Amino acid sequence: MGRNRDSSEDELFQAGLNAADAGSFQEAIELYWQSIDIRPGRANVLFALGNALHASGQPDEAADAYRRAIAARPDFAEAFNNLGVILSAAQPAEAIEAFRTAVTLRPDYADAHNNYGVALSAAGDTERAVAAWRRALAAQPAFAPAWVNLGAAFQDVALLNDAIRCYRNALAIDPASPAAHNLLYALHFHPDCGLREIRDEHDRWNRRHVRPLAHLIRPHLNDPSPDRPLKIGYVSPDFRGHPIGRFMLPILANHDHRHFHVHCYSDVVCGGE
Repeated sequence: MGRNRDSSEDELFQAGLNAADAGSFQEAIELYWQSIDIRPGRANVLFALGNALHASGQPDEAADAYRRAIAARPDFAEAFNNLGVILSAAQPAEAIEAFRTAVTLRPDYADAHNNYGVALSAAGDTERAVAAWRRALAAQPAFAPAWVNLGAAFQDVALLNDAIRCYRNALAIDPASPAAHNLLYALHFHPDCGLREIRDEHDRWNRRHVRPLAHLIRPHLNDPSPDRPLKIGYVSPDFRGHPIGRFMLPILANHDHRHFHVHCYSDVVCGGE
């Protein structure tokens, strides 16, 4: 790194922040450690170290850094929130507790309320999850992810008017939000949505998400011979215990396999179904 040994812990910390902002996370990690070696126990440096470790794909080390930041500053709501994010997959109960602590320390912390809701929903506690997302929106009304999550919760219990309203709110805030996909799906179930409305919403989705990428389309270089077997590929996340997977079975069975080579591609990692 070539940095002077006499650099202060503040200079090293700032250099680490600059490196992280530039995407040089390994350099940032080394600078943070140098700052910590000079003056251990600085919560903000440990927190930044956790962020850099997480961004560089070292979740266990990041969790340890966040825990050290919390030990140095027990009211560090952001550290509790980020710790919860890391724990969500492998230690969901601990993640829920971390998010609960974060929102207790900072009741206006919209991001932590949203994460708390996601963790509660994954644990099957939909009622408390909805309450958490409502609190996120009370703290920050223009928070698209919370609107999306709240809409999905309403959709799951067939409150389609509420779900569609939430998705539209999310799109008004962030036109690139994943809510666009949720909205298209929800409209198909609403008894008052006609084909024209569904078509128009798909046209809006196409204009917003597809047309800007049209210049990236490249011509196919496959063999154009009309006599060769045609290769067909189906892509889905639902080739499993799902209606789509079951509906596909007769399609696959009744293909003319002399003239068509059929392949199915799952775009998710599935386990146990």
